[in-house]
Parts: sequence; structure tokens; C-alpha cells
Amino acid sequence: MSLALATLLYEWRRYTAAVVALAFSGLLILAQVGMFTGIVKGATATIDRSRADIMILPPKMESLINSGGGALPERLQPQVYLNPEVVEVAAWDADGGRWVNHPAPGKKAVTTYVNVNMVDTRPGAVNLPTDFDEDTRLALMEPYAVAVDQSQLARLGVKLGDEASLNGKTVRVRAILHGYTDVNNASVTMSRDTMRLMGMLTKDGKTGPLMVRIKDPARADIVRDQLNTVADGRYRAWTRAELARANQGALMKEQIIGLFLGFSVFLGF
Repeated sequence: MSLALATLLYEWRRYTAAVVALAFSGLLILAQVGMFTGIVKGATATIDRSRADIMILPPKMESLINSGGGALPERLQPQVYLNPEVVEVAAWDADGGRWVNHPAPGKKAVTTYVNVNMVDTRPGAVNLPTDFDEDTRLALMEPYAVAVDQSQLARLGVKLGDEASLNGKTVRVRAILHGYTDVNNASVTMSRDTMRLMGMLTKDGKTGPLMVRIKDPARADIVRDQLNTVADGRYRAWTRAELARANQGALMKEQIIGLFLGFSVFLGF
């Protein structure tokens, strides 16, 4: 047995405090990194879990965090198909509105603002998240049906099967999601058809960011560059991984979140 190891074993009481402090500091740093990653992934889960390999955003839009959704000319969608490697293109519209639950007698009504995400309910659609099971997809095909994350139910004052008002129109909670939290506002998910009935789809020849699926996902960087070459300043194409990094950077610039996470990691370090 070496002298160093023998000393550690004999004097273990002297080193216990340092070992515990180092372990706690490492755990704190890992917890903060995990929390930050969870916040980002929850806010952009609808996109991160989609089948899209490339996202097309307005040219000056640097992320999807607090960006207002962005708008592109509708005519761009068929033009993206001119690239021979593109298989599917679909718009991803997002909006928001005033949510009011329908409380049970004696309960207080919940009034808040919610973000609204859109999916296509066609099997295998490019903007249908891969973790949506068949029951969720079928449930969202019902007019005015919405899906809510499990963690947001109490915040919105609803449960599965309840009705609520969204921008003055009645919607029904038909599915429960997991991992779709939002750090700022609660979010609900609905189909493109329901969003159209709600009057929330982008109008006047505009559309939301475009999701693009290509033949070979391994060539996403190459196809992105090809699309940007012919964009002529009308849009900017991003790979999904590239956009995820941009979203993380944008979230860190949020004053409260950035200060909190920065201080916590510094304290742990």
C-alpha cells in the first residue's frame, strides 16, 4: 500500500469535508446544466422531436426563443421543393391567446396567456413529433381538440376531458403530453385544422417557419448550404442541431434565467 493511500485511510476525517464539498459542487453544476437543458428542450420540443432535418426561418430571425414565430412568403414553400433532395416541406405556425378554464362550482377561474403550437395529424407528417402516439394523433384530429403537458394541467386549471376558452372559443383537452413545458407561458398543441378554425393561422400570403425533410439526413449540412445559396436573402436555412444551439444561446440571454443559471454554476464552481 502506498504512503499516500495509507495517509488518506488513516486521516480520513480530515478529508471528509473536502470530499463532500467537491461532490456537492459537482452535483450542483450538473443539476444546473440539466435544468437549463430541460428548459430549452421543453420550449422547443415540438421542433426538436419532429421529423424535420432543416428549418427555414426569416433571414433576420436568430432563434425560436421569444421570436414571435416569424413569417415567410407562402410562395417559398413550393420553391424549396426545387431542391432534388427535399422530400417534404410543411409550415409550422405558432400563436398565442387568452386562456380561461371552466372551473367546477366553488372553484376559482384561471385566466392566463398560453402559447399555441401546431402539428399536422397526417401519419408521419414532418411536423408531427415522433413521440406522439397514435391515440394522441387521433385525438387531435377532433375539431377544437388540444393537448396539454402533464406539468401544465394545474397551471391551466384543467384535466383530461375538460373544456376551456381560448380567445373566446371553446376548446377541449383531449390528450396529455410529457416533456412539452414552457419556461415563460404554458403551451397547448392543436392540429392545423383546429388552428384554422380558431383563426390563428398566418394570413395575407404569409406562413410560419418551414420544416423540411430530406432524403438523407446525413446530408443536412450540404442541403442547408444549397438552400442558402439560392435564398437571395429571402430566408435562412438551419439544420436542426444548429438551430438547437441558437435556441440555447438565446435563452441564456434572457435576463432572469441567464443571471440565475450563471450565478448557480459560479457558486458550484
